[in-house]
Amino acid sequence: MTNLTQETELLAPLQTLDRNAFVGDARVPQEICNFVLTLALIYNDCKDGIFSNMILTDSKPKGNFELSRDWGAYNGIKVHYIRLHVALIHELLQLIEDNQKLLKHPFFKSVIQKLSRQERESWNALASAALQRKTRSSLNKFFLMIRNKVSFHYDPKGLYGGFRHHFFRNGVASEPPFISRGTSMQCSRFYFADAAADGYLASQAEQEDQKDPMTHLLGLTTDLNTAIMQIVHQFIQERGFAYQDFTSQSR
Repeated sequence: MTNLTQETELLAPLQTLDRNAFVGDARVPQEICNFVLTLALIYNDCKDGIFSNMILTDSKPKGNFELSRDWGAYNGIKVHYIRLHVALIHELLQLIEDNQKLLKHPFFKSVIQKLSRQERESWNALASAALQRKTRSSLNKFFLMIRNKVSFHYDPKGLYGGFRHHFFRNGVASEPPFISRGTSMQCSRFYFADAAADGYLASQAEQEDQKDPMTHLLGLTTDLNTAIMQIVHQFIQERGFAYQDFTSQSR
């Protein structure tokens, strides 16, 4: 079973860096510092999301799928996790689009050049999708699908489309909608709403001929987050700020 203690034990020892690493100067505009600082937070959010998925996977009901409260709640939370992940990618794409001029700055370009080939490919696929540029990269195609096809807001029309996709597959009624109708929040869940959200995501993926999109999403997030991690590291080092070991007894 995955737990927080096991996860934190894998973290490298604490180090510090000069706070001026994220203060602009004549060589590096403040806007680039702000942009990379935001990427650092997005990295943490992605990392937390991946860890949350590991915990959720450990909570998967035993045995094969069946129509039950356990499986209904598990799959509902799983769909929620995927929606949050899609929302995170949406926000990242929007961040890049809003700051696209920074991508051309000589200093930021020098940071990207320090990445490995695979890390650059992941970043370039993301940046191209953010700027609505199509490439031959499968990553780019997937990012474009998230960028243009999948809404992460509460879209009533899209949600109803997902409801029909799930409960009226090919125009034929399938399983009935389920609910746990309790008298408190703890005792209640609208499983049919989870199914509608799942149906919406599945329908959008099918339109783009994406097979097993949710598994693909987790894989590409891991690759992308590795690239973001290196961008932050290289940014700090390119600015000339060294890391220092933290030796305080309070650690």
